[in-house]
Amino acid sequence: MAQCTATSKRTGNRCRDHAMRGLTVCWKHGGASPASLAKRQRFLDEQAASKAVKAYGGRRDIDPAEALLEEVHRTAGHVSWLEHQIAVGSAALTEVTPGGTKTSVWVELYNTERNRLIAVTKAALDAGIAERQVQLAEAQGLMLASVIRAILDDLELSAIQRDKAPDVIRQHLLAASAVRTSADKSADIAPPATIVASFDE
Repeated sequence: MAQCTATSKRTGNRCRDHAMRGLTVCWKHGGASPASLAKRQRFLDEQAASKAVKAYGGRRDIDPAEALLEEVHRTAGHVSWLEHQIAVGSAALTEVTPGGTKTSVWVELYNTERNRLIAVTKAALDAGIAERQVQLAEAQGLMLASVIRAILDDLELSAIQRDKAPDVIRQHLLAASAVRTSADKSADIAPPATIVASFDE
């Protein structure tokens, strides 16, 4: 723990006591005052709030583009969670301090995460992440279409069955495309329409 930064009136030397957590002084040198207690509580609230919305892991290898996209999703999750906490009343909008009423740490953290989301989203767009996702999805679609063709070949279908296969596959893929949720659309999976188009070639 950090040492109290106050000077002892008795010895004239620096106080040897530990500073209170979140403060630079001990309880004897102002740490027990209402203003200091409010500052300490704010510090503790900030620590608790940050820990509640972020989980830090160890180092891992990741493609820079993938890391950017992952950060967009992660930060969007933080914003959504904080917004919900504020909306349902779990997080106070304001807090009373000796200096008056001010915005709570939860609202400040919410605004910080919103600004971060804007920043990482802009970084992802500037890096061409969206265009790359489209290219990857198209490549996945063509690969899946190739796999489907190989499966049909291995099944040794009759001529009539082979004639029907493209229409049946197209029908089911389009149906799958119609029921995809907004969450699915944000995932890195091949759009059924891309696969369908490959069967029209």
